[in-house]
Parts: sequence; C-alpha cells; structure tokens
Amino acid sequence: MVCGDVSGFTPEEDALHRVIMQELHTARAERRPVPSSSARLSNDIARGYRIQGLLIEAAEQNGARQVGWKIGLTSAAARAKAGVLEPFYGVLLDHMVVSDTGGELDLDGMIAPRVEVEIAARIAVDVVGPVASADMLGSIDGWAVAAEVVDTAITDWTISPVDMAADNGCVAYAVVGEFQGGYRIPQSVMSAVILRDGLQIAAASFAHPPMNEIAENLAWLANAATKSGRHLRQGDIVLTGALAPMTELRRGRHEVQVLGFAPVEFEVIAGEANS
Repeated sequence: MVCGDVSGFTPEEDALHRVIMQELHTARAERRPVPSSSARLSNDIARGYRIQGLLIEAAEQNGARQVGWKIGLTSAAARAKAGVLEPFYGVLLDHMVVSDTGGELDLDGMIAPRVEVEIAARIAVDVVGPVASADMLGSIDGWAVAAEVVDTAITDWTISPVDMAADNGCVAYAVVGEFQGGYRIPQSVMSAVILRDGLQIAAASFAHPPMNEIAENLAWLANAATKSGRHLRQGDIVLTGALAPMTELRRGRHEVQVLGFAPVEFEVIAGEANS
C-alpha cells in the first residue's frame, strides 16, 4: 500500500495530517466523534486522502488487508449538493466485509451508523489507468447486491468531502451477497429497497437502469487509484455507490433488495449506537 502522495506537503502540513489521523483513529476506538477538520486542511481533498492513506497504513501494520474499494458521491445530484465535481473513494479492509449468510453487525462498536443499498463489482484482472468506462466493464467478472454500513468519526455527520476522504469514505462494513458471474453488466436494475423487520425503511426506483453511471464511476476509480500510486487488483470488491437514500441503522433483521439479484440479509444486534 502506498501511503498517499507526500509531494507538495510541507513537514508542518504532514505533521498535522498525522495528528488528525490519530484523532480520527481515537474517535472510532472510543466512540467519541470529533469536529470536522476541513478548515484545518484548507478544504483540500488531497490532504484528506493523505490522512486516509495514513489510516490504512496503520491498519495494515496491525494485520489488516485491503480487499477492495468504495466510491461515494456517485450521482451528479449528490456532487452538486456537496459542491464537488468528482466522486471520492475509500478502502475496504478484510474485517469490514461481512457474509450475508447469518451475518451480524454490533451497534456497540459504532458511533452513528447508517445503511445504504449498493451494487458491488468484483475485479477480474489488475486494472491500471487510464481506462474508459466501456473498457472497464471487461475487467468485471461478477456483480452482487451489497449493504454498505457507513459511520463517521465526525460529530453529527457534519462532514465535508475532505472529511469523507480523510475518514476513509466513512465506510464501516459491507455486507455482500452472492456474485453473479459474467462480464456483461446487468440491465435489470430498476429498483432498490431496504427492509428492517419486514418494514420498508428506504427505497428508490429508476426510469433507466443506473448501470452506465456505475461503469463511469468504476472507470473514475481505476484512474484515481492509478494517480494515487495504487491500482485496482484482481479479486477486489468495489462498492459502486448508493442506489437509495441512506438511513439510520438500528437493531433488527435487515433485507436489501435490488431487482434482478438475490436479496442480502443481516442482523443488527446489541445496544444502540451513540447519537
């Protein structure tokens, strides 16, 4: 893992990056959120990614292993609301990926978790940019439904894109279903639903399948990873972006449905998360 590009940062700036990285790490460990760091980072997303790299490097030194990526702010509407032109990415580590066969998530380990429904892509071969969206599809050998649990170390979810990058995309867990093999992109995706104890808590429907947008975002990720000194690797799992509005994660039996795929189920247990 390359720990972020240090070029262009002064020693004083990189010292601050390490301070903020430790603040975020401690916030998660103690379940005590901290204020946004955007102002201290001059609202520079490159500095957010530097902190993300430091967080991932520290996790890998403690035995964690990267198994994939997530992409956020994948819709034009979401980017316009956030005031940015591009999506952002985070890294999936092995302990974040949970089986949907009897998988359990414990609220006691989180701060203010929320859940999103996504489609996960599995990378078939190492991908080094530049790559176009049409070419990117030939590098995917499976698609699956996934529930992404997002949880931020920033107080009250008052996060900017810089915070999102620094906090590793706010990804906590990914509950990933069975992959459907094949290199063809599914075109049956017209709706997405999240149920808790049988009751609908989030849903979306689409006039057209969102798969062209997913392909574009996958190509963006491949190119962004290459620019950062990394690349998408064979076997990587990529969470391609929320299909329905994220909603608060609470105790109960959850089911995530996307038309054309087998549903994903998981149980949320234990005490309530912090507010």
